[in-house]
Amino acid sequence: MKYLTDYLNPLVSDVLDTYGAFFAFSDRSFEEQRDTERPKEDYCTVRGYPGLVVLKDTVDEIVSQLRKVYADAIQQDITENGKEAVIRRELNNHEAMCTMDPTDTIAALAGYDITEEEVLNMLKTMKAGE
Repeated sequence: MKYLTDYLNPLVSDVLDTYGAFFAFSDRSFEEQRDTERPKEDYCTVRGYPGLVVLKDTVDEIVSQLRKVYADAIQQDITENGKEAVIRRELNNHEAMCTMDPTDTIAALAGYDITEEEVLNMLKTMKAGE
């Protein structure tokens, strides 16, 4: 079964490529990736996206596109795997069966149309061995 990142990564890469955005965590990385025909001052980082470097005049469009691809990736995940399978996958991924604490799973599914009650019910079902 695929994870959300499997759906998300190619979509994000397309957005970054389209706008010439990139991730850089050092001055060296920034210098290696930036368009040298543009002054350094034309670039900025984006709050909420650590390390993401974009041209200042594209910030709003990139953020809008990233939000859209996130929603699209979630929809693709639900369509291909089904809501119950996604909940099971995330409960297993966050080891909720070991800890019996679904807090991390609930947080991971925050962007999905999945309620806390659905997560708790699935955890009970899994605990009962169904």
